[in-house]
Amino acid sequence: RFDKTELDAVVFWMGYTLEMNYFIETGRFAEAYQKISNIKAGIKTFSPNIAKQNRMMLQCIMAYVSFAMAKYHETLDHLAPVIQEQEKSLAAEVQLVARIMQLLSHFENGNKLLLESLVKSLQRSLRAKNEAAKVPMAIVSFINSSIRKPALQKQDWQQLQSKLKRLSANKPPQGISDLIDYKTWIKAHIKGVSFAEARRSVPSPH
Repeated sequence: RFDKTELDAVVFWMGYTLEMNYFIETGRFAEAYQKISNIKAGIKTFSPNIAKQNRMMLQCIMAYVSFAMAKYHETLDHLAPVIQEQEKSLAAEVQLVARIMQLLSHFENGNKLLLESLVKSLQRSLRAKNEAAKVPMAIVSFINSSIRKPALQKQDWQQLQSKLKRLSANKPPQGISDLIDYKTWIKAHIKGVSFAEARRSVPSPH
């Protein structure tokens, strides 16, 4: 049987996970962003009664929403507890997603000095994923190639967009490649708009 605190924790976790995913699916990032302070407070209150992997997923959801709103420092703050988790067997998949978002955030912030080491670490992890990692591996390779370029041109983003279309056509999204909307990220750079604005113009992340 659940006691009241455990039940409240389940309602908190399940309710906000469903609500935030709904906002993300419908491109309503501004509304989702307004919920983050409540989620942070709830995690503090209910942390002992929320399964660790569920708590880490909430952290990733907050990070993803912050990323969409171009709040890259906040994104990194949300990701830190996930990346620092020591129980690797429990956190491996979520941590990989968090590390990819960490790389994207540092890329957007122009932190080129950090990118090279992050890229090498991610490439080692992604190689073990084989087919499921083709899309994120393409993103990581693209960022790696950008490190020594003074600036990326629209054509560079269009070439990446074409590559992802080919990869997606060969195999439906699955695993880690299904958790981050890379297509909208690329589209935002091609159009010169924010991630949130680019996402509003498509019906679903894939």
